[in-house]
Amino acid sequence: MLKVSTLWWMFDLGQYSNTNNPAKHLQALLKVLQQAEALFAELLINLPEVLPRSDHFWGHQEHGMFMNSTVIYRTLFPESAILDKGLLRRLLRLLPEGSSLADFGALDGQYSSWLNDTGWVTAFAFDGVPGVTDITDGRVTEVDLAERVHIEWHPQAFDWVLCLEVAEHIPVELEHQFLWNLGRHAKQGLILHGTQTSELHESKRRVEALGFLQDVGATEDLRAACEVPWIAASVAVYRRVDAEEATDAEEAF
Repeated sequence: MLKVSTLWWMFDLGQYSNTNNPAKHLQALLKVLQQAEALFAELLINLPEVLPRSDHFWGHQEHGMFMNSTVIYRTLFPESAILDKGLLRRLLRLLPEGSSLADFGALDGQYSSWLNDTGWVTAFAFDGVPGVTDITDGRVTEVDLAERVHIEWHPQAFDWVLCLEVAEHIPVELEHQFLWNLGRHAKQGLILHGTQTSELHESKRRVEALGFLQDVGATEDLRAACEVPWIAASVAVYRRVDAEEATDAEEAF
């Protein structure tokens, strides 16, 4: 109620109401600021001991997907999303015109929307956030990437799969299924950012075991074009190779 009261008095002051004693109405705001100061002081003391813990999920569901409040917030405030437009612009040079693309781990689907607005490719957004299809009015299809994925309305593979800022949230024991889903739905290539594996060469080996080969030149160009540092650090481009050239995927894990 204190916050509601504060908002009301701020509105009231903005209307120059009760201007004989405006200082009185600033007291509610002062109390909120003092409470916030006390809260952050407590967090400063307690958070350093809690943050290293990995026995629970920080803002994520069990299989790594975000809470639906994240998508609701980004739907209400789309400008809050960190969208790597440098990467997107480079993708238009990488992807052949008319390609189909699945954006796995799309949250509210802004990457797919941007690509679709260009008319160069046809992108489809997927995410595991509970209720994401309803929250986004159907722009994003709900799938759990940590379980075997079958898309009934698109049973065939897409030309390309885009997967950014997802792999690092997948539990290690479910990473095999996650990567299998990416490989199953990528007919020509895969653009992947990060895995739970900290070493880039090991991440590369696991992806290539699914029947891909990293395109070193395209990877370097894409990283150079990125505007978001943590995406630039590990995003990579993989192209599909003949099945007989790939290592058996089961041996990669």
